[in-house]
Amino acid sequence: MTDLPTPAVPDLARIPGSTVSEAVAWLLAYYDVMVPWNYRSGTRCVKGAYRGLHNLQQLLAGCDCEKIDQSRKSNREIVTLAAPLAFGRSTQVFDLPRQRFSFGQRRFAGYRIPFFFVEGGVIKLYFLQPRKGTSPTYDQLAWWPPFISAIC
Repeated sequence: MTDLPTPAVPDLARIPGSTVSEAVAWLLAYYDVMVPWNYRSGTRCVKGAYRGLHNLQQLLAGCDCEKIDQSRKSNREIVTLAAPLAFGRSTQVFDLPRQRFSFGQRRFAGYRIPFFFVEGGVIKLYFLQPRKGTSPTYDQLAWWPPFISAIC
């Protein structure tokens, strides 16, 4: 076995599946560009916006706890882009527990839908996928609906 982390569910959906060699090449490239940080602080700040904190400067200050410069910059970027979508809205926010998707024998992949919110009686899942240029295609996204219905 290897100590490499299993890709998250959105990344698993993007693995090309026509041949094993294509999948292996994609996974090698995936592991070659791993970054030593995450988007947790930015996601927490965006959740604060959905909870009613509609001050962008205060939300951005929540990213200043990041020690790596690129992490701080990237988390601030997602707050700048995603938090204003919550401004002027009346929502109730509920946390979702961390979940793992089982595939294969003893294989699990994480997916992160950190919270959902209710707006006007409608429940909406919040999912943030900060990517530049490697967004899932329509076919890859179409893989998600049965998966999403299984977790709700």
